Amino acid sequence: CEIVDLPGIYSMEQDYLGLDEKIARDFLVRGEFDAIVNVVDAGNLQRNLILSQQVLELGYATIVALNMTDVAAKHGQQVDPDNLAQELGVKVVPIIAARQKGLKELSEALFSAEAAMAGEQSAEGDFASEKIIRRYHRAETIVNRAVQMVPIADTLTEKLDRIVLNRHLGIPIFLFMMYLIFTVAINVGAVFIDFFDILFAELFVELPRWLLGSVGAPIWLTVLIADGLGGGIQLVATFIPVIGALFLCLSLVEQSGYMSRAAFVVDRLMAGIGLPGNAFVPLIVGFGCNVPAVMAARSLGRESDRLLTISMAPFMSCGARLTVYALFAAALFPTNGQNIVFGLYLLGISMAVLTGWLFRKQIFADEITPSFQEMPSYHLPVIRNIFLTTWFRLKGFVFRAGKTIVLVVIALSFLNSVGSDGTFGNEDSEKSVLANIGKSITPVFAPIGVKADNWPATVGLFTGIFAKEAVV
Repeated sequence: CEIVDLPGIYSMEQDYLGLDEKIARDFLVRGEFDAIVNVVDAGNLQRNLILSQQVLELGYATIVALNMTDVAAKHGQQVDPDNLAQELGVKVVPIIAARQKGLKELSEALFSAEAAMAGEQSAEGDFASEKIIRRYHRAETIVNRAVQMVPIADTLTEKLDRIVLNRHLGIPIFLFMMYLIFTVAINVGAVFIDFFDILFAELFVELPRWLLGSVGAPIWLTVLIADGLGGGIQLVATFIPVIGALFLCLSLVEQSGYMSRAAFVVDRLMAGIGLPGNAFVPLIVGFGCNVPAVMAARSLGRESDRLLTISMAPFMSCGARLTVYALFAAALFPTNGQNIVFGLYLLGISMAVLTGWLFRKQIFADEITPSFQEMPSYHLPVIRNIFLTTWFRLKGFVFRAGKTIVLVVIALSFLNSVGSDGTFGNEDSEKSVLANIGKSITPVFAPIGVKADNWPATVGLFTGIFAKEAVV
């Protein structure tokens, strides 16, 4: 069978639907499916039941997956799945997705799902507002019948939120978290850079060069395969430790529940440039890569908010730039490199805020979209999920950026070896085609201090157009 994972949505009738939410709503309305699995948060049941009622009104076979029952229990909410199933008229399967509990029962229930009863139908002539109010009242009634509240002391989440969401401490804590992430990413990643560099150099550069030399391959073939293809793979491999450490830290912060708090903390700052607080999330994604940051802007409800966020995203220093920052910082500032890198990140954030403020005043003048941010409970992230998320992001980065880098290195290696007379073996000499190209365009960069004899710097700047990592 085919399973379609739709973007998360709270209601099919929201005033401000992002593009991804519209995709989910339109898919449900079209009805091109056999059954619906409605995943609801047991700890936030009343809000989730609004969408559940709308889904049931469609009349399709539906199963409610009651997720995070363990978290709800810690907050004194004992949800009775049987009572909930009786109230909704469909099968309810309790699951703990993070620990893969209840998934077998959910898959078995999916194949035996029956069409849902249409639920409470609206009377002829009902206004939309009346239907919405009716759904909220019914959701409250269902929660009162299916959930037993157990008095408990203040939870860890409530205690931490008094500090993390404090109006005076929130911003400093957020900046400290960002500084900690970059410090760990750079210092931990730097430990493994030499290992990856040497290992991949032996496997993909020296070994192919020896094999090709032993069979008498021509120089141009050795240049393309060993220096070009192998050198490109070696260069990409040196980025893996720092980028992997960054993605690992971001995954840890996201899955701990802090990221939504960070969005709430910077909401006042975002409001100053006319953006809702949840616009901060795509910008944070930009620290990993600007492309998914632009794509993540689809979650914003208003087109002007999406365009404004997209215009700010390129100023967020992505993982590609982090590799350049880290290597230069390690070479020029061996003791306090992380402080330099953090300063560059703050500079990028400042430029993004300035750009957003100017664009909002001059181009995207509009009222501020209200921001609704759900605050999940703090919890210890599941190690398996952290590494899976890190792996998928790292793999995406390597294959997406790696292809461009390898192609650029192949081209540079070929041009660096071939001379203007068509001979090979002119690496790093004045006779190579690359040297001639670099010298011809170097005067363009003279205003920024690039001298005529420093043509390799010109080549590096030019290749950075295709991939920022290729500058290295």
